[in-house]
Amino acid sequence: MKKFAYAAAAIGLTIAAPVAAAQADLIQQLFDKATEIYGTKGFNPTGWETRGELGNGASKSVQVTFNGGSQFSIVGVCDGDCKDLNIYLTDSSGKLVDSDVEDDDFPIVAASAPGTYTARIEMKSCTAAPCGFGAKAFKQ
Repeated sequence: MKKFAYAAAAIGLTIAAPVAAAQADLIQQLFDKATEIYGTKGFNPTGWETRGELGNGASKSVQVTFNGGSQFSIVGVCDGDCKDLNIYLTDSSGKLVDSDVEDDDFPIVAASAPGTYTARIEMKSCTAAPCGFGAKAFKQ
């Protein structure tokens, strides 16, 4: 019985690895597209990005520091199983600066001053948990 359990686990990992790789590739493709679009608007990547997986209704908070610009933006992206991703951006005092809670899977939040912020990324709707997500910062 143990041999069967180990074999089943190995098969599961073999199947899951290509799925995880495909999700990571999709996140990277979406980052590349965002970089292209923001580049036409005079924005450049800051070098900050985060990636991960979240279950339905779960959230993750991450800090981001903006330097050397006058306009800043964080773009969220997620995999094909994600239906609704939200981002809440607060400043160092905890004041809400911006949020994108629209019913979509590509939230965008902005700040107009350098500083350290907290981005809370919320997986509002994920049809096959966990869903992969990413967030990338840009500055102008």
